[in-house]
Amino acid sequence: MTFKQSMEFYLLGAWFDAQKAYQAGLINKVVSGPELIDTAKEWAERLKKLAPLSLRIVKYGMYKIMDTPVARAERDYKKFVQPQFDSEDFKEGAKAFQEKREPIFKGK
Repeated sequence: MTFKQSMEFYLLGAWFDAQKAYQAGLINKVVSGPELIDTAKEWAERLKKLAPLSLRIVKYGMYKIMDTPVARAERDYKKFVQPQFDSEDFKEGAKAFQEKREPIFKGK
């Protein structure tokens, strides 16, 4: 979202249709009403196949980084992200990739 779009939104309470919200970067996909449920299910299936520990830390990190100073972000990385590389799920993901198979994540 550009500065001008932000000002329009915050100062004027401007509403965006889906296409304008997409162009402004407020949403990442626009689908028609009939496609909505199928698209949501598709995304859920894709997310379900990913490592739960990694998903948790990515979600946490994305929200946290928005208002975190750089020094704090570096400390948080060492505390929350680095341990992911020592997890069973990380090792399973790498092994499954090498073996060209779907990984079986355990959240450990």
